[in-house]
Amino acid sequence: MINEIEASIEKSFRLSNLTDLSSDIGEVALDAFLKDGLLKEIPLVGTILKVAQLGMNIRDVIYLKKILRFIFNFEDTSETERIELIRKFDLDAKASLKFGEYLTTLLENIDSFEKADYVAKAFKAYLLGNIVYTELLRINHGISQLLLVNVKELTAFYEIPKYVIDESALQNLGNSGFILISSSYGGMLGPTPSLLGEKFLIHILNRNIELRAEDIKKRNEENRNKNN
Repeated sequence: MINEIEASIEKSFRLSNLTDLSSDIGEVALDAFLKDGLLKEIPLVGTILKVAQLGMNIRDVIYLKKILRFIFNFEDTSETERIELIRKFDLDAKASLKFGEYLTTLLENIDSFEKADYVAKAFKAYLLGNIVYTELLRINHGISQLLLVNVKELTAFYEIPKYVIDESALQNLGNSGFILISSSYGGMLGPTPSLLGEKFLIHILNRNIELRAEDIKKRNEENRNKNN
């Protein structure tokens, strides 16, 4: 059944009438498909409905809604672009998880619908060549680790000079990779911008920020070389 779901995700993602379906659904709650069959044209829904006959719980419904939310983020792209995205990802993935497998696992493990939007934006940035495959994986991992309550702190850190991140958010933002927590000989120097964090702010949160991470990285490397 897992393999069938992965295949149906790709089929759904490739739909030529994705824009029309999204428009028809509009503001209708995605839960409504369980009663009215509004989304039966989407292969994924048909597959999930088979699962539902075996007994579908609330976790299954939430999972389906995350996948559909991801898919409908691509309503402004063409079928050709979406097919190219799958081809590009599978080519870069090589022996690793292919598009359907990767997306199935990723969306199952993220903890909010808003994060499904973030993941979709990351894939769009990848399709456009704004980030490379490894950055896509790292950003998506960061999204899965990120507590949404800390997004405001993260944005302020990149936009406000000398902003001090709230201590309660610091560890989480460091774990996400969207900031670097620097130390020297056991002494904390504090958080600094990361290249990954800048790309997340620019391509996923659509923020216009001053780029500082590359300069900081070069200065740190110069200082290490001097010390050596």
